[in-house]
Amino acid sequence: SRSGASLRRCARAAGANGVDVETRRLAWDDFTEDGDIAKAGDVVVATDCVYAVANVEPLVRALKIAAKPGGEVLVCCRAGRRGVAEAWAALEAAFGKPRESVENEPAAGRGDGAVEVRVYLRPGGI
Repeated sequence: SRSGASLRRCARAAGANGVDVETRRLAWDDFTEDGDIAKAGDVVVATDCVYAVANVEPLVRALKIAAKPGGEVLVCCRAGRRGVAEAWAALEAAFGKPRESVENEPAAGRGDGAVEVRVYLRPGGI
């Protein structure tokens, strides 16, 4: 969200579970090979970031830059949204088959599509 409330909730939830996290709201242009984000993430989470096919290439590029070699990349997308099928194909081309894939059922009465989470391992060892 623009207010950063989602990031604050994520950090609070992680802290309550004894997990040390850093949350940031980033633009696609923030991801550069020589920036402070480059290969910094043991686990990189991308949620609700594919709304069109045009988002796919910048997303994959950003995830490849942000994740450490051997790091995990978790991507969460709402089924049926424009660009999601293309995103899954591009992520598989970049990272290989997902290590895990989980899909939930849509919330009753909300009209939302199911949400799918896929976990990839960035090449380069563990």
